[in-house]
Amino acid sequence: WEQCTIGVGDVRAINQPLHYGMGVGTGKFIVDGDSPPRIESLINEHYQLWMYRVWSEFMSVSSWKQLKESHSKPQGVV
Repeated sequence: WEQCTIGVGDVRAINQPLHYGMGVGTGKFIVDGDSPPRIESLINEHYQLWMYRVWSEFMSVSSWKQLKESHSKPQGVV
């Protein structure tokens, strides 16, 4: 994260629009029963996307019971 902050402050980066969609819609969960659900790719931001999805769920429920009942499972595409 430190290097990202330094890179964005560069004169060349300031004058260029940033792309925030790295890998959006391409992270397919693999659920094979041999390991925890995972996304196999070398360079991605799937962890960050999943973290924000879960954070949004935590912020929108009124109780732990409701969260347990409605919490997303790692499946589909991130």
